[in-house]
Amino acid sequence: MTTQFAALAWIMGAAAMASDFGPAPVTFYKDVLPILQRKCQTCHQPGQIAPVSFLSYEGTRPWAGAIKILTASGQMRAWTAQISERTMCSVFC
Repeated sequence: MTTQFAALAWIMGAAAMASDFGPAPVTFYKDVLPILQRKCQTCHQPGQIAPVSFLSYEGTRPWAGAIKILTASGQMRAWTAQISERTMCSVFC
C-alpha cells in the first residue's frame, strides 16, 4: 500500500512539475498545418489561384510575416467572396 501511495505521489508531483514549465511549444506540423489545411490550402497549393504554396514548412516559412500581417488586418482570410469568372479574368488574365 505504501509503495502504491509513493508511486501515485511521484506521478502527481511529476505532473505538477511539468505544468510549471508552461505550455508545449507550437510546432508547424502539429499546430499550424491543420489551420492552413482548413483555411488556406484550397487556394495556396500548386495549380490553384494563389501564387505561393502552403503545403510544407519550407514553402510556408518565408511567408510567415506576410501571413501574420494580412490575416491580422483582415486582408486575407478564408475565402468567402463570390467572384465571377469575368472578374477573375480581369484580375488574372
